Order: sequence, then C-alpha cells, then structure tokens
Amino acid sequence: MALTISGMAPLVASSEIRNDALTIGIMSAETLIWALSIPQLSKITISRNRPYVYNESVDIKHKLESRATESFFSRTTTLAFASSVFSATLFDNYYPDSPYSKWIWAGTLSMASTAGYLKFYSGEHFPTDIITGAIMGSFIGWFIPHIHKNEKNNSNDITFNIYPLSEGVAATLMLKL
Repeated sequence: MALTISGMAPLVASSEIRNDALTIGIMSAETLIWALSIPQLSKITISRNRPYVYNESVDIKHKLESRATESFFSRTTTLAFASSVFSATLFDNYYPDSPYSKWIWAGTLSMASTAGYLKFYSGEHFPTDIITGAIMGSFIGWFIPHIHKNEKNNSNDITFNIYPLSEGVAATLMLKL
C-alpha cells in the first residue's frame, strides 16, 4: 500500500493541492475505510476456503484457522487498487493536461497488480478473489474523488446516504445518468 500511495507524491508540488490538504486527507480516509470494510463484509458473509486449504503440504493447524475460510475477496488487492486509482484520479483532477498522467496510471496500477499477483502466488487467494478486489478497489478509488468533485461544483448527480437502523445500518446510492 505504501508503494501505491507513493503515486500521490507528485501532488504535493502544487500549492493548490496543499491548500486542499484537509479535503484530500478526508478523501484518503474515506477511501481507506471503504477499501477495508467492503472486503471484510464479504469475508464475513461468504465462506470460501483459501487455496492453501487444498494444499496437502500445508499443516492442518494452519488450515483450521478462522481466516482459512476468508478468501473472497482480497482485501489487500482492493486496498492497493483503491489507493492506486485514487492517487491517479487526483493527479488527473489537478493536472488535467499533464503528459505524465499515463505514467502515473501505469506506475500505480502496476504496483497494485503486483500486490494482487503476490496474494495469488502465496496461495492466499484465487484469481477471482484478486479480480473482484481489483474491480472493487478501482471503483472505490474513482468514486471517492468523484463525489467530492461533484459536491464542490454543487452538482447533485450522485447522492449517498447512510441511515442507522436497530439491526445495523442501511445505505443508499443514487446516480443520475
């Protein structure tokens, strides 16, 4: 994750960005919260064995741990892609005509892809866990700056609300296309 966040390093060169540091910090926290919470909710509700559970050379004690059934979907990959897309999207928002944009995107997405591949290689996740994490993380990384950008422009094409309930919480997301 530290590597994907390093994609934000070019952003600190701009005084406009430094002036928006509080907003960017809040957006970063929101991205982090969503990128950690959504996969965790999936892991709690969907019981799926990790690939190493099927490996005969893995110790039975390791296979019986509670996290052995929390494969779907990859939290690490979700976080890596959320950070990558968030950083690159902010770069594009602040520097829309930059010739470096494609390099920022390529670098951050390469680091996120490497994180996903390493989770597969280690036997922690199936390819579908990685792909789902990449899709969810990419959406989160794009969505958070997008809703803040629209709020800044007083546009109401996206509405997101969270309501407390006695059984938990309810969330609504409305998009005007």
